[in-house]
Amino acid sequence: MVNYVKFLRGTPAAYERLIEKDNDTLYFISEADAATGLLYLGNQLIAQGSAESAASALVDLSDVSIAEAKEQHVLVYDEIEGKWVNRKFTDLNAFVGTNGASHGVAGLVPVPTAEDLGKFLCADGTWKSVSDITVAADEKTIELVDGVLRLHGFDAANVGAYARISANGTLEWVVPSGESLEEIQSIVTGMQSDIATINGKIDALTAEHVTINGQVNDVAARLAVVETSVKDHEDRVSTLESQIRTKVEQAEYDTDMNEINADIDSLIDAFTWKTLS
Repeated sequence: MVNYVKFLRGTPAAYERLIEKDNDTLYFISEADAATGLLYLGNQLIAQGSAESAASALVDLSDVSIAEAKEQHVLVYDEIEGKWVNRKFTDLNAFVGTNGASHGVAGLVPVPTAEDLGKFLCADGTWKSVSDITVAADEKTIELVDGVLRLHGFDAANVGAYARISANGTLEWVVPSGESLEEIQSIVTGMQSDIATINGKIDALTAEHVTINGQVNDVAARLAVVETSVKDHEDRVSTLESQIRTKVEQAEYDTDMNEINADIDSLIDAFTWKTLS
């Protein structure tokens, strides 16, 4: 059965006249027009007092200390006082960015000006535009142009130019000259000749490999014949050994039987009644 909570109200006298207080009933007890009252759960007193005794403002709380509250004040916890105190929010710790060598400090972000529209807060604690981003420390290879990452010098490079690293480590764009193309063609031709030579050697090695495989297969076939012959001879030797062993055992058997027969004759003679003469 479900024990639902019931709510009853009345005077202290009415509550005292109850012979049995229900443990699932909340009793709101007060005198008529009284400013205070009692709250019982069955026989157990839960609360007593008045609306005036409850805290109606922050200053009434024991762990809050407010002095001269003003506009733009906020509550912060002061570990030294062990209470919540009011502070002007602009007096709180300001955000401190990092210089790459030491960590920053959490706090309020710096106030953006009207000129900072469209900018973002950078890790160094300043408002920056996308165009202010330095992608590479020396900007030798990559740069940011209108919010797009590009190879350094790409826009100024001539048609057909290729990028290469110069002697001082920067990226430069070079248009191949006619002599350079001839040198490249000569190198390609030489590489093609080398590849043809290597392919010829590979073909020769493949042919030798085929020949060696044939020889190996022939040797394997001959070994198989030899193994068969050896097995046949082993069977013959085993048969001969068995025959010899049988003959030796038959001769021994005949000798043993002759001795046994002689012993039997002696025993028969010994156990036969003889008549005294």
